[in-house]
Amino acid sequence: MGERVKVGRRRVGAVLLVVAGVLAAVASFQRMYELAFQAPGRQEGYSSSLTIIDVETGEVHAPLDDNGWLLIAVAVLLVVSGLVLLRNRTVAKALSMAAAGAITGILLSYLLMVRRIGQPATGLSSIDVVVEYRAGIYLWAAAAVAAIAGAVVAQLQERAPEKDVLIHEFTDDDTPPFGIAVPVVLEPKRE
Repeated sequence: MGERVKVGRRRVGAVLLVVAGVLAAVASFQRMYELAFQAPGRQEGYSSSLTIIDVETGEVHAPLDDNGWLLIAVAVLLVVSGLVLLRNRTVAKALSMAAAGAITGILLSYLLMVRRIGQPATGLSSIDVVVEYRAGIYLWAAAAVAAIAGAVVAQLQERAPEKDVLIHEFTDDDTPPFGIAVPVVLEPKRE
């Protein structure tokens, strides 16, 4: 059999952070949700993404909000923190926590915004609003989970190398590891 490859916590954390950054970048170009408004005799709907380029048609349009740039910035921060983790753990600990907090916070605020949009206005109970989440939200959530896991792994302390076990023989001149000689009286052997 071949040699065992030793994978440290730093590498695992770095991979998780880079994967989270890539997932966040991919998510920013996907459709996030679709809204359908259904009233008696009429139905309208639209879908939303975070970027100004329509994923399916390629036409340029104005997004509802500018979360796409935030998500790209956080994706870059995640990748940078993953790469820094391989070199300097102290700096990477702060970067990874900031990036994980940012991606999770932006996701939660976006989900709350979509939830609020999906609620019908007061007095318009005859309109049914249906919200359907698309691939972008799920990729974004996966990126947030990977970012949190990577940040947690980055915070873990490295294990100190284990010392070899030292076995003492108890004889009359043995000195224990703490340095104080303890006289040992051995009973005579009976024959």
